[in-house]
Amino acid sequence: MTTYILYTTLAAAAVYAVFKFIYEMHMLQLNSYRNERYLRWLGINYGSADRGLEVIFLVIGLVLTFLLPAAGLVLLTVTFLFLSYRFYNKKHKKPPVFTDRAKRVLGVSLLLFFLLLGLYIFKTELDNTAFITAAVAAVLSVLSPVLLLLANTLLRPYEKYNHNWYINDAKRMLAAAPNLTVVGITGSYGKTSVKHFLETVLSQKYNVLMTPGSYNTPMGVVRTVREQLKPFHEIFIAEMGAKQPGDIKEICDIAHPQIGILTAVGTAHLETFKTADNIRKTKFELIDALPADGFAVLNADYEVIENQSVSQPKTYYGVQHPRADYSVEDVTVTARGSSFTVRKNGKVFGSFDTKLLGAHNLSNLAAAVAAADYLGLNEKQISTGIKKIQPVQHRLSVRRIGSDITILDDAFNSNIVGATNAVLVLGQMEGKRKIIVTPGMVELGEKTFELNREFAERIAENADIAILVGKTNEAALSSGLAAGNFPEEQIYRAADFKDATTWLGKRMQTGDVILYENDLPDSYK
Repeated sequence: MTTYILYTTLAAAAVYAVFKFIYEMHMLQLNSYRNERYLRWLGINYGSADRGLEVIFLVIGLVLTFLLPAAGLVLLTVTFLFLSYRFYNKKHKKPPVFTDRAKRVLGVSLLLFFLLLGLYIFKTELDNTAFITAAVAAVLSVLSPVLLLLANTLLRPYEKYNHNWYINDAKRMLAAAPNLTVVGITGSYGKTSVKHFLETVLSQKYNVLMTPGSYNTPMGVVRTVREQLKPFHEIFIAEMGAKQPGDIKEICDIAHPQIGILTAVGTAHLETFKTADNIRKTKFELIDALPADGFAVLNADYEVIENQSVSQPKTYYGVQHPRADYSVEDVTVTARGSSFTVRKNGKVFGSFDTKLLGAHNLSNLAAAVAAADYLGLNEKQISTGIKKIQPVQHRLSVRRIGSDITILDDAFNSNIVGATNAVLVLGQMEGKRKIIVTPGMVELGEKTFELNREFAERIAENADIAILVGKTNEAALSSGLAAGNFPEEQIYRAADFKDATTWLGKRMQTGDVILYENDLPDSYK
């Protein structure tokens, strides 16, 4: 009888292993399939509550199996199925993408798991105790990160060959389009927004292709070229992301941009870059890669950019910046959007209306105006394009609940500059109570506490109620609110966004303006 129960337990362990390995693969994917980044994440998160719950349940099941084999195996079976259900129901800000590489890593990881389990079963023919067999299955499941790293390492030679083949094919396609103008966009913040804004504006005159979504890695650019580039395209806009030095140069070696837009040099990803100077050098890899007759569009609002020597032809943009070639002036903000003027070299270039909110978005529009002007669009074409721009979803977009409650959705913003600007917008909006829901910012390295504290001080100046989500930045945010004399009774500390939404849903009132600021990546709690 125990043998049949054991077979059921092993089947449940197999189901659990599948869901567990999918989760671990997702975390590896979010860390760019780089073992060192995944290990760093693992070091921070291995002792999380979820893993603690997993280990506790398995230990209880194993102890009971040792004492009462049949009862213990039943409990282990239930435990494996319960944990499988938890992994299945996990909500993800950015769900796993089952690319060919993801499938390979997942497949090899599971193959290693089932090979090790199968070898044990074959060797013992299940003559050993049920406890030992169940323990082997449990330990293999808990050690899934080790098997995942092993699979990723074993696949590395093939992935490198595959990687190079696709890159060379994309290079061939780009070389076969000599009349194509490539625009590269990078920066600590704002690059995704500028990409979308520029694509809309340039489409008033040109056939434009841009990298979709968050395709800002070398393989994201390669995939866009291979799958979407057509002979009729005249402009290719490539967003270029980076988490360490050399990342942007790698993309530039593929795409060879003629125009480079640098939106910001800040503290994003300081955790992986280690120093601010590494961030600066990496962002300027785009400008350094431009040909001698290329064109750089640079954000003068950042001194580190304005003070950097650039040999190529260049122009600067900014918001109410006296030295910027393109400066945003005369800004008016309402719940429907913003109106502003762009001055070019001190003279009015054009007046524009947009559905967008926030100084950072107007700065991003100034970058689009500068690039579009260089590429030959006139004021009317640029104005038409700007009017057509829709807020990027979850990036300070506005929606209504009924006719009385305003939602500012900035959930996908992940930088301190955009977050601070969003809080200022919250303070400017017409409404009765100003409410913010936020977990703060991450990947700011040694400045994480300091910058989140400063962010909370701005919250204290502009909000009436603060809902702090999760534990990651709770101490820093609480410290900043206290420094701003924010009433403690107006703070709610939520375990997660579900808790925050439930609490707020019971207390919303007519006239509320609610800002959802950031939603931590799946690799944070």
